[in-house]
Amino acid sequence: MLDKFVYQGLHFIMKWAGKINSWAWREHVKILRSDRWQKKKKK
Repeated sequence: MLDKFVYQGLHFIMKWAGKINSWAWREHVKILRSDRWQKKKKK
């Protein structure tokens, strides 16, 4: 019974950690693309 709660708790934490990680990567890519776009405009 305790194993089930531990597993569900870890599953919940890992699910949200994955969502936060993917969100952070998408934001990072947006920043890199905007920097690259601005550098191309300056040339």
